Amino acid sequence: MGDKMIKTLIVEDDIFDYSHLKNMISWAEHGFLLYDVVKNGNEAVEIIDNKEIDLVITDMSMPGKDGIEIIKYIRSYYPDIKVLAISGYDDFRYVKQSLKLGALDYILKHNLTPDSLLTTLKSIKEAVVKEENSNREKEMLARQLKTGRHTLVENAINKLVKEGVESEKQARKELISLGIKLYFEKIVVVAVQLDNYDFLKEKYLDSELSDLKKSFSSMANEILKDMALAVLSFLEDGKFVILFSFKNKSSEQGIFNQVTTTVNRLRTTIKQNFNLTACFAIADICHHINRINQYYTRAEQLLKKKFYYGKDKIFYYTSANKVKSNVNFLGIKEEKELLDSIKRMDKKEMISLIRDIFDQIMESQPSINSVKLTIISFINIVNKVAKEYSIELSRFYKYGDNPYEQLYKYDTFQELKEWIINIYTDFLDYLQGKYNAQNYSGITGEAMSYVDQHYKDDINLSIVADRIGVNSSYLSRKFKKDSGQGFIQYLNYVRIREAKSLIASTNCQIKEIVPEVGFNNYNYFFKVFKGIQGMTPVEYEESIRDSKN
Repeated sequence: MGDKMIKTLIVEDDIFDYSHLKNMISWAEHGFLLYDVVKNGNEAVEIIDNKEIDLVITDMSMPGKDGIEIIKYIRSYYPDIKVLAISGYDDFRYVKQSLKLGALDYILKHNLTPDSLLTTLKSIKEAVVKEENSNREKEMLARQLKTGRHTLVENAINKLVKEGVESEKQARKELISLGIKLYFEKIVVVAVQLDNYDFLKEKYLDSELSDLKKSFSSMANEILKDMALAVLSFLEDGKFVILFSFKNKSSEQGIFNQVTTTVNRLRTTIKQNFNLTACFAIADICHHINRINQYYTRAEQLLKKKFYYGKDKIFYYTSANKVKSNVNFLGIKEEKELLDSIKRMDKKEMISLIRDIFDQIMESQPSINSVKLTIISFINIVNKVAKEYSIELSRFYKYGDNPYEQLYKYDTFQELKEWIINIYTDFLDYLQGKYNAQNYSGITGEAMSYVDQHYKDDINLSIVADRIGVNSSYLSRKFKKDSGQGFIQYLNYVRIREAKSLIASTNCQIKEIVPEVGFNNYNYFFKVFKGIQGMTPVEYEESIRDSKN
């Protein structure tokens, strides 16, 4: 009769009748799981309330709650539970009432045989299995219908905000048919974008992002319930739109107060529940549904302010929101000055020039594409110098990523600024080390070159001296005289330089980085790092993270 075990409760006040019934067949063999004997109706109700029961076999005549009362209770609170009535009396009143209340059968004890019991139980089990299968199909259909409706709603909202409507009457009819109620007289469009979405796509599988989207949608809709007439719809690439609608009598100030309060609740909940941030762009009030796509475009343009002002922000539409003209910030003069500072290995001047250029960009705030063209010019300059000095560029970009693709993964102006400064700083540090190795005397240059190539290994002054064939005392004196720093000082400098690069460009924990750069003691690494960098590795990691937020 299948694999389904029917959880069965027998209610019988006569222990001899219960024992006879229990031993009449092999219950488990036929797919029935029996609970312990229950002697009265009160005990039966307690078990029914606390256990998952499929079938109750109950005597009809018992002190206290009799079989009729048990069946009534089951029908009222647990209508899916099947009931089989048994009795020692051929009492038409019991038969009629038990069957009327929903008992599947009524069996007299003196007529009960193993065959008759099994026949009845088989019929009951088939009914239970059939009903469960039917319920599963209904639940699946309901989920499919819900998913289908959700997709239709998203498609309708997406079409509304991106293409607009030709007929207000037709738009209203379509939205109402999908259960979407909006006042068309006053609508506020809010465009939303999750921060760092490109990095989220790298971190999570498509199925995980889909689950995140569903969880977020569920959370947001709970908050939007308080607004009565508001609807949320996902668009693409971490973007979604919220439409708030209000009656004509609502004041503009009151409308924006309500929208801002709700948006702030969403913003806070995203942080607390998902450890994510998002930017919200609130357009002005749309009074005509056939212009709603224009208001969505305004909100979408507002989101671009995130590039300059950072993540986790709310932007509002004003008449002052105008597109700025594009300017070439890295012209021939600026490029020459930057190249000169690199070739002179003047880090202070180089960083100052880069910051000046970014300050000019921030003040002017040209289009994002214009800024990214300037970033490409920055990358081209590094590539040009690297080629001139025969330097392998992959060491300066995350995992050898193509920098021309990498730049499009950064959401904000500040992130791009820090990224470029880090690339130029790492590049100049490497160039400085290469220059030192080439330009100091033979012995000192050889020692520097060996350190640059073997800093990961367990090396010291004696090992390096042995490798280049000189006395360690002589190397120590010569190294100090030529470079102005001790051998250990230079070794630590190279190791910390590489540690900084790993902290900035990988997701490795600091304890994993320590042995990768040649240290075998975390506390010593911590001390050396702070001595050279002026901050602890943890503080440096936090500063890198903050620059991305």
